[in-house]
Amino acid sequence: MPMWVTSLRNNSRLTGGRGFTLLELVVVLSIIGLVTAMAAPAVFNTIASWQRQAQIDALVDQLRGLPARARSSGKRITIDEEAMLAVDAPLRLADGWSIAVPTPWQVNANGVCLGGQVIASDGSREVAIEAQSPFCEPRLIVQDVQ
Repeated sequence: MPMWVTSLRNNSRLTGGRGFTLLELVVVLSIIGLVTAMAAPAVFNTIASWQRQAQIDALVDQLRGLPARARSSGKRITIDEEAMLAVDAPLRLADGWSIAVPTPWQVNANGVCLGGQVIASDGSREVAIEAQSPFCEPRLIVQDVQ
């Protein structure tokens, strides 16, 4: 049998076999790559936003727990610039965050809050949190995206 007849007989296209050509695979992979390249930045920004919000929530939870900490320790807790620089600072901040205290946040040893305000910043966002006397419930008053 001639050589060209044998090669035609083994060709999957002629015998009804199914499959994709190399061109079809390249086109599909290119489209997938383009869609991924367009969607990836939005996904990364969303994840970063969730992480920032989780860090803000952790700070608010710490502030909310100050009256209980003051009652259990029997000591007054004051959050001001000096206290935040101390080794045993009353708040633990996530990496990259800083805090400013325009109005000192004070909690008496009996758990009564005298109010105050803190401004937390991660370099791209500032969040101001305040508390009113006597219950010390933290309230977000400003969230700026710079």
